[in-house]
Amino acid sequence: MVVIMVESQSSSHSSSDRIKEFASKQLNKIQKILEDPLIDSNMPELERANSLVREIETLISEDSVSDVKKKFGELNKLVKIIKNSIR
Repeated sequence: MVVIMVESQSSSHSSSDRIKEFASKQLNKIQKILEDPLIDSNMPELERANSLVREIETLISEDSVSDVKKKFGELNKLVKIIKNSIR
């Protein structure tokens, strides 16, 4: 019984690690987008997006995967708005 629990925890832990790794990579990509010099630095969406990036980094370090997913949804909407503003 203990072996099964350990395997289950290990499996869950590695899944969480994969999600955290993926989220970190996505954040890096988004940060590069947000650093584009063509973006108006006074844009309120840019400020909110940068704030969300910091929040997500903290949530990743705290292993709050479900909260990370929610914040990414909000961040992705802002990134779309920001990208459309420089077209």
